[in-house]
Amino acid sequence: MNQVDESETPRFRSGAVARRANMPVATLRIWERRYEVAPSAKTDTGHRLYSEEDVKRIVLLKVLVNLGHAIGSIAKLNIEQLKEIAGHAEADMRGPPGLRKWNLIIIGSVPIGRLNGNGLTPPAVVFYNTLEEAQSRATSRAEALLVHIASLQEETSQEILHLAKSLKADAVTVAYGFGTTIAIEALRFAGVRLHRESLGILDIPQIVDDLFQRLHAADFQWTRAPRRFSDSSLLAIASLSPTIACECPRHLAELVMKLSDFETYSDECVSRSPADAALHRHLADVANRARSMIETALERVSRAEGLKIGDEPQENSSENQV
Repeated sequence: MNQVDESETPRFRSGAVARRANMPVATLRIWERRYEVAPSAKTDTGHRLYSEEDVKRIVLLKVLVNLGHAIGSIAKLNIEQLKEIAGHAEADMRGPPGLRKWNLIIIGSVPIGRLNGNGLTPPAVVFYNTLEEAQSRATSRAEALLVHIASLQEETSQEILHLAKSLKADAVTVAYGFGTTIAIEALRFAGVRLHRESLGILDIPQIVDDLFQRLHAADFQWTRAPRRFSDSSLLAIASLSPTIACECPRHLAELVMKLSDFETYSDECVSRSPADAALHRHLADVANRARSMIETALERVSRAEGLKIGDEPQENSSENQV
């Protein structure tokens, strides 16, 4: 009898494919409609069906889109052409996640057989039973760290952050059963991805896929926006606004100064632990985002009020200018 190639058998619906590719199912359905990325196979009820090879192609499309390629320019390419493009990207940088070799340290009970997800280059995996064992034995760098732990306490979160720093891990995920709010928030502020275990069930392939998709992601920290106004400009705005009907510029200028001060304070605040440091970094990032938004509002209000914002107030002018 001739053996059937399972990789060519249509059997995955769009939802399962989206999870494998670490993308919203709504995005995949847009790709299906606009760019015809889906195969022709369907169920009797009209649901699209993907084979294992089709899934690999969708994953490659998602990886390349993450690297900056427009989906419309690559949607019609076959898997070999997509791999060739990915190969060029690998030569230009470290290589897209999943298409190059990468190291993963796993702590806790995660079956190795469940890591075979997308059929892309699997990680070189090192297992440790406990955090203490990993701290004492792990010596080489790991690009990704996956911790599976039943109870997540504040002390445990600090140990995880210490280990991630010593390993120079680019992506960290923690799967847990129960945890304290302080521990959970400390990890979240540090950019750690958290998965709550439900009834002893974890989608390990999806978690690992998410890890290597994040290896090149630049979203661990907010890129700080520089200040747009000097202190002298803000003080000039605050002192000038009583001469006009609207006092919004004065209030906004005061908010910008206060948020800028709080950002500096958070950056300089003494941290007692890695969790403290992560929290203060998060607070400074939030203050920076808020200040940038308020500065935009200040620019708009100032234009509406006829104020010209400069570094220094212009006293001898026919126009309101600061």
